[in-house]
Amino acid sequence: MARRVPLKAYALGCFAVFLGVSQACAQSMLLNPVRKTLFTDWSGCHVGVDGAYTTGSSSWSDIPKLVSLKNHNVNGRALGGVLGCDLQVGPLLAGLEAELAFGNTTKSTTQSGATVVGPKTYPWSAINTSTVSSIASVSGRAGIDLGRILLFAKGGVAAARTKLGFTYTSDPNIPSFLQSNMHDSNWRPGFLLGVGAELAIAAGFSLKAEYDLMNFGTGRGSLMGTALNTSGLSIVSQVYENKMTISRLKAGVNYRF
Repeated sequence: MARRVPLKAYALGCFAVFLGVSQACAQSMLLNPVRKTLFTDWSGCHVGVDGAYTTGSSSWSDIPKLVSLKNHNVNGRALGGVLGCDLQVGPLLAGLEAELAFGNTTKSTTQSGATVVGPKTYPWSAINTSTVSSIASVSGRAGIDLGRILLFAKGGVAAARTKLGFTYTSDPNIPSFLQSNMHDSNWRPGFLLGVGAELAIAAGFSLKAEYDLMNFGTGRGSLMGTALNTSGLSIVSQVYENKMTISRLKAGVNYRF
């Protein structure tokens, strides 16, 4: 079975971070009135929304199985939100951000072949799929103020909600007919590194562009599902190893208060 960090531990950790950042933002709202002119100090808390184009790789290790699972590149789009606080001293800035994004980053690979039984040949097909539906992250960032432009780098931890699937279908006329459908869903931990820039455009508002690289390491688990053959329906499992990395290019708007 997969060795996973309990989902409850992730949820409690993320809740604690969001609670701390929210408290800091609330204090910022009380102490700092909304800016009426273009700001020149990046200190304070901010909220924002962004869209992202996401790419990555899903690599399957060659564990003995009925059919070798194929490696493939995943891609898709995501929409997310960010909540953070920064402190600027001179031209230098340090801060903390929590982000949550939802999307559909996925890829399926289809392969086919044939099984020879006596004088006859029976075709088969197999599909394995990798999907990332959401990503949560908490990261620290450091930057330098160039006036209206803030350049920053960031690093932290991330967790991806993944679903891995495998479907196999053989010719129904083959004596050993088999049709199986298996999957495994879980949260996978990893780390995040990123760089980006913000441009102040109006009272409290800034445009943001950012590139993030996330590595979720190698996960080992079991694809679980059902199989239908000449003997009937049964529960089946298949051990797997999967290595996943994700890159995303984001653009968005932040509001600082």
